[in-house]
Amino acid sequence: MEHAVRKQIKQFHMIDPGDKVLVGFSGGADSLCLLQVLFLLKEELQIELGAVHCHHGIRGETADEDARFAGEFCALHQIPFFCVKEKVEIRARKQKISTEEAGRQFRYETFQKIMTEEGYGKLAVAHNANDRAETMLFHLARGTGLFGLASMEPIRELSKGLFLIRPLLFVERKEIEQWLRGKGLSWRTDETNLTDCYTRNRVRHHILPELEQINEQAVAHMGKTAQLIGEAVKYIKSQETEAGAACLIQDAKIRERYGQSAIGVKTDVLFSFHPYLQKSLLYQWLAKMSGQRKKLSFTHVSLLQELLDKEGPGQLTLVKGIWAVKEDGILIFYQEEEKKQIRCPENASNIQLEMKEFPYRGEEISKKPYTKFFDCDKIKNRLCLRFWQPGDYLFLREDGGKKKLNRYFIDEKIPADQRGQIPLLADGDHIVWIVGYRISGYYKVSETTKRILSVTVKNIGE
Repeated sequence: MEHAVRKQIKQFHMIDPGDKVLVGFSGGADSLCLLQVLFLLKEELQIELGAVHCHHGIRGETADEDARFAGEFCALHQIPFFCVKEKVEIRARKQKISTEEAGRQFRYETFQKIMTEEGYGKLAVAHNANDRAETMLFHLARGTGLFGLASMEPIRELSKGLFLIRPLLFVERKEIEQWLRGKGLSWRTDETNLTDCYTRNRVRHHILPELEQINEQAVAHMGKTAQLIGEAVKYIKSQETEAGAACLIQDAKIRERYGQSAIGVKTDVLFSFHPYLQKSLLYQWLAKMSGQRKKLSFTHVSLLQELLDKEGPGQLTLVKGIWAVKEDGILIFYQEEEKKQIRCPENASNIQLEMKEFPYRGEEISKKPYTKFFDCDKIKNRLCLRFWQPGDYLFLREDGGKKKLNRYFIDEKIPADQRGQIPLLADGDHIVWIVGYRISGYYKVSETTKRILSVTVKNIGE
């Protein structure tokens, strides 16, 4: 085991002399093996060791015993020990995510916090060859590209100056347990790993064993394949960097019109690259705009390709808040921004407002009573949601017909005791929208409109 770990550390340049290495230590077989091996190699590698245990607040006394076991092992070996506890089920409910994902978030937040505070540059985690194969199968079943099939990397950067290493990535679980028994070491077992409650457990208990019936070297073969795919991904990324730079447009007008985070792409240059590279670049740009990959798939890339294949201009909405616009040989990604702010009257705090700004391309305008669309560039002031005030007015027509709001109420036969209770969207004294009634003709969307502001009002009268 020491030889295998030493070989992986050297091959992937995981550790340098003088490094401070923090080990994620659950007390299970894998992490116990990792910590014990690194402890045995500590003098040879010239490193300082520390260990961190994350208590998820789920399994009651059993989890408490795991923490005690980890702490006692570290005390015996004089390894600095950190134990952090959080009830991840509460995090999962608040964020509306799975307990698995909440636990993963908690662990990596904890790891990086301790690394930063205590000066550890490397985080060693005990993912092994079986974990890599399970992740590969899970990604394949869910739908993935090459990056997902590469699964786990032996080393990757967590953040600037902080690195995650996986010295056991090419060691199988059965080898780990056999080595521990040979050393007379016992470990803790998380009983939740024995059930089929989690997706990964079903892969571990049912799918992988079936593959090993077909070929007993299935795990090792999958690990080699993942490694080859990982090398291919690194090469593709180097090509992406060069190709992406050639496609991008640095144009102040695009940022002025669509926001500072907008990305402009020259479509003729994009089309000059191999189709695989085109799709990969589209995915990368979309991921950059959205700031995350989890909710992205190549379905979104297919939609972008359809947009690019169509003749003439067009636009589509992708993941929440992200738009793509094609015009004059340029593809633009941009984020919806709520540039126009609204103040609400204190006694109308139950009213909810949703505002979105986007380019207008002549599409049909919705007729929904509580969603209205306005020519954004005609709005001069900070919008305000309020009630009637003396001097308020609106235009009945786009070309004129100014009318005092009080006169409008009288002409529409709105009872006097109700006039002061009707919400108004106002641009100074100019009423943009009498909510539930009509908008001012001045702000109507027309053929000359370039940008639309949509406003939706909810909870009226609640």
